[in-house]
Amino acid sequence: MSAPTASASLRLMLSDLESTPVIKQLRAGFRIALWHQPNRPTPADQRKLYAFLATAAREVFAGADHSGYWEQRRQAGFFDAIGTFALIVTPEGKAIGWGGYTMLDSAGKRTLYADYTGVLPEYRRYQLGTWLAARFMKDELRLSRSLYLTLRTQNPCIYRGLLRNLGPDRVWPPLHGDTPPRVFAIAEATAAQLGQTDPLDPKSLVITGVLAKLETTLYGSRPVSEQDDVDRLFGRLTQDDAIMVIARLDVFTLLYAAKLRVLDALRPSRKAAAKRASAT
Repeated sequence: MSAPTASASLRLMLSDLESTPVIKQLRAGFRIALWHQPNRPTPADQRKLYAFLATAAREVFAGADHSGYWEQRRQAGFFDAIGTFALIVTPEGKAIGWGGYTMLDSAGKRTLYADYTGVLPEYRRYQLGTWLAARFMKDELRLSRSLYLTLRTQNPCIYRGLLRNLGPDRVWPPLHGDTPPRVFAIAEATAAQLGQTDPLDPKSLVITGVLAKLETTLYGSRPVSEQDDVDRLFGRLTQDDAIMVIARLDVFTLLYAAKLRVLDALRPSRKAAAKRASAT
């Protein structure tokens, strides 16, 4: 699939799609359009979505060309495999971001694997990516059972945000020391179900060479968290490596994280908080 032109592919309206998603409110008038399995976009809609995703990713990731990546995912049947796919849309229905997740049973633990997510730079001040992730977790949390969030990333800002909201005892790999065997079992089972056969280090949760098939760097410029120990943890990665980050959630920790986001909005330093969230 050749790289689509920005003018043709970045303007995707919800009204351009013939398949019917579930519509939910996100925040500040923005909405999310959700396709849950077995409902999925029609083949014609999938072509429009792939064009949008490849072009929007170039904007989100500082000019990195992700068209080859999305072509690989198209060939692998991305929309058939993902449990829930979401478009973030403006009040007028214009697509300005995306995300998704798949629910897994990993080593006997209920696990939410968060897929590749992005929000166009001009909309990052609304923290929509953070709110989308919180919405996914809220929809899947159960009072009687913990939920494990897993994601594969090179971005230290995501890791730092999880540390800040959940605390170091609920996020792995740890900044200091090794990952406990019980947590590695979750990471290993998750990777196996995703078909990731690349070596997964049991202590650091680094997946060596997992991004080599992208044939490009994931980011036009590598993100930094501005927290030295976090940036050192991610600084060991090559452009082809990623870390399988795991976090343990329950209803009470998610409510606490939501409280922190409200406090951030009320503090005089809210611009700095928005800057951190936009990097995430």
